[in-house]
Amino acid sequence: LSLGAAYDIMDRVSIGAAFNLVKSDVDTIRAREVTGTNNVDVEGRSWIKVSGWHPALGVGITGEVAPEKVWIGFSYQARPGFGEMQLEGELSNNYGGAPTVDKVKFLQELPDIYRIGVRARPHEKVEIRSFGDLTTWGEMERQCVIPEAADECAINADGSSDPNAADPPYLNIVRNWGTAFGVRVGGSYFVIPEVEIFLGAGYDSNAVPDETLEPALTDFHKASLAGGLRMMAGETFAGALSYTHLFYVPRDTTGESIFPLLESPSKTPDSGGEYTQTIGVINANVQLSF
Repeated sequence: LSLGAAYDIMDRVSIGAAFNLVKSDVDTIRAREVTGTNNVDVEGRSWIKVSGWHPALGVGITGEVAPEKVWIGFSYQARPGFGEMQLEGELSNNYGGAPTVDKVKFLQELPDIYRIGVRARPHEKVEIRSFGDLTTWGEMERQCVIPEAADECAINADGSSDPNAADPPYLNIVRNWGTAFGVRVGGSYFVIPEVEIFLGAGYDSNAVPDETLEPALTDFHKASLAGGLRMMAGETFAGALSYTHLFYVPRDTTGESIFPLLESPSKTPDSGGEYTQTIGVINANVQLSF
């Protein structure tokens, strides 16, 4: 949920800000063995269902540096909660036919996002666009499930619980992600003012290191290609159709996973292996202006 405002300075520079209220949910079931191994003979099920509301803030500025020719914009989106997020709910475990339900908190920290873009119209029929983003995924060091009465995730460097903690964590998933960035270039050709053909290409870096890559949350170095057509009918109605294909660089993390080397409650099965993926997206949309 966002509430924003912008102010235009002399028709050349626009500044804006938005206050955001972010609803976050985690609702997932995992097969799990109580000591964190991959022994399927004694595995059970863990189901966590938590949620929370967190404030965030976005600000930005755009400038027309050459009249009707070149525009530059920059924006900053703050992470939800401006730091560590705390979601609350329940953790349901069933090991060996003995179900339990506990009130828990889920702790994590999401990134800040910085974006910059340039748009140029060298000719009335041609528009060129380029933009990039930097996402501070390095803030995602872990995802931790703690008792409702606890205030922090008391974990030692080896993944074990702090023996002095009154309420030790139920589970700590080590992430240790890194900062990621993306760049993209594209352009449009206006056959006539009402008909636009557009193409684009981009690259997005990988945020997840080999040692903590696992099937639930994957990432790759990836490239994308896109193309489409947009048509207008009068001044109020428009429609577009496009296709984007994302090419992911395969990853082989065999022997790299640190999860089985950690102590409980951070220990999980070895997630090393070969990861491949490719995705195609068809986008059809209509727009009504009034």
